[in-house]
Amino acid sequence: MNAALRGAAGVGILDPQIKSCNYLNNILAWIETSGQECQEALILTQDGYVSEATTDNLFIVTKSPGSNHDVSNVTVTTPVADYCLKGITRGLVLDYAKMLGFQTKESATILPCDLLGSETEVFLTGTAAGLMPVVTLDGHLIGDGTPGALTREFRRLLSRDLENPAMGLSIYASQEDISAYLRKAGRCQPEKNHIGSDFLRNMFESIDCRDWESLENFFGGNITYERPGYAPLVGYDRVQRFYREERVIASGRHHLDEVVVNENSGACWGRFIGEHKNGSPIDEKFADTYKFENGKIKLRRSHFFRPAV
Repeated sequence: MNAALRGAAGVGILDPQIKSCNYLNNILAWIETSGQECQEALILTQDGYVSEATTDNLFIVTKSPGSNHDVSNVTVTTPVADYCLKGITRGLVLDYAKMLGFQTKESATILPCDLLGSETEVFLTGTAAGLMPVVTLDGHLIGDGTPGALTREFRRLLSRDLENPAMGLSIYASQEDISAYLRKAGRCQPEKNHIGSDFLRNMFESIDCRDWESLENFFGGNITYERPGYAPLVGYDRVQRFYREERVIASGRHHLDEVVVNENSGACWGRFIGEHKNGSPIDEKFADTYKFENGKIKLRRSHFFRPAV
């Protein structure tokens, strides 16, 4: 996709957080690019910072030296929500970036020149557009002028989720189903001292997105985590350090088949598919049992079931 710079955006023009049928500002920006052989226009704020495209959110992927060996040297940046619509696909991409171990940043000071560079990738996201690579800006190449490897990986992850019925909501969904879906989509945390099936689903979502800080919403300070073949992890700080520094999994996602909870205990089982830090694939079934106390996990026991070789 080729892009051009036009227009102005921000709350002073029209609040981008209002999802309405008023696309006049967006249309004017697109009209300004007429005849320039581009497929999309990027809108700037009144101060000259990049906000969004006419109907899409914008992402920039920058790779620092050593990114081939350390994924934390990759940064995925998108404009702050004050400048753009906080889109659903935008949120998914931020989740993917965290899951892959990349740094994420929502910036209010993205300049047009930040989109250019030999180690830069740019793409747009939207419900209708999906994920579209941007390879030129006002006639200047972005990267080497072709969709980058990380852009292609984000596009693969989005395509996978779009094909997954569990990521959507049936038109016949009940009010309870809708409420549960919205809680999950908004990453809402469970009410204090209340444990429901979404409590465990949200916990695994935080783990898969590598959102280690949010684990305090699920694990109590006196938690004990037991895994077969390993010494128990005792205490919240020890469990968080395990996830943050010691866990050998590089990326992946838990797919839950069933969750059963009551006031004081629970269990879940399913499948984990991902990749170790050494590059080897992971595909195994698992089952967990839990004891709850004061609305958080006091005891977790995990069991893993790997295919025979």
